[in-house]
Formats: sequence, C-alpha cells, structure tokens
Amino acid sequence: MAAAETLGVMGTLKFIDNLEDRDAVVQIALQLKEGLLTLGLLDEVMCNPRAFQRAFTQPPLQLTATDLANLFTPTMSPVGSNRRRLENRTVTHWRDWLLEVEEGNVDNVQLEDVLIFCSGASRVPLSGFPEPPMLEFFHATDGNSLPLANTCSVTLRLPLHADYADFSRAM
Repeated sequence: MAAAETLGVMGTLKFIDNLEDRDAVVQIALQLKEGLLTLGLLDEVMCNPRAFQRAFTQPPLQLTATDLANLFTPTMSPVGSNRRRLENRTVTHWRDWLLEVEEGNVDNVQLEDVLIFCSGASRVPLSGFPEPPMLEFFHATDGNSLPLANTCSVTLRLPLHADYADFSRAM
C-alpha cells in the first residue's frame, strides 16, 4: 500500500487475473528498469537501497511552516536601506503567517495551497525544484497589494506591509 500511488502513476496498480495483465505489468517493470539503467541510477539503487526507499515507497513528508519558509531564498535590498528594513519586516510577517496557516488559524488555506500558488506543485519534489525558489518584494499600491507568483521560476513576490494585519489580509 505504501507504493500504491507510484504504482498507480505507472499504470501497474490493478488486480491481475490473467496472464496478459501479468505480462503488461512485467513489461512496464522492464521499461522502468531500462530507464534506470540508461541513467546509471539502477546500480546506485541496488548498492544503496535505503537511500532510495523514501523515493520509491514512502509517502511524502507532511509540509511544515518552517519547511516552506526555508524553501524560499529572499532577494533583499542593500543592508541599511529603508527598503531592506521593510523587507526584513515582511519576511517576519511571512513566517508568522505561515505558522498561522499551519496551526489552522487562516480560513480555507493549507500550507499545500501556498505551495501550489507559488509553484504549481502540491509537494516539494524529492530532488527539489529545478531552480531555487525565490522570495521577492514590491511596494503595495492601491491597485495591487496582493502577492504574486511565477510558477515557472517558483518565485513569490510579497507586498511590503509595515503592519502584520495588512499583510495577513493581503495574503
């Protein structure tokens, strides 16, 4: 059951009641083996099975506020600038807000929803994202005080709010 999701994606999670079904599953397994051989990964899996166990059999770990906060690298203004001061405050608001989401204090928002908004993915890939997720900032204006995301580059742009309540409403 631990591998049910992976087997389902591969098309092999089904009841086998005849030889044709069994042969189809064997063919899929052989194709997977050939793919792993092509990448040179099969030897690594065979030599270090415990290192790959999580990738092939265990469900993904529960996403936490700390995981999500640490996933994004902030792009900060120069130290000592007024903008940097606001960015630091916004990073603090961001982390506090994530904790509130994790604790269930934000209606209809889960940490997975935040990750989907930022990346399009409901969980962090085992190998990570192709590019490091970035956190950027912009001055909130009357026309746009909401966060923006680019799922292709996994970039989250947060509005700069001096007040946590304003930041939380925008989020």
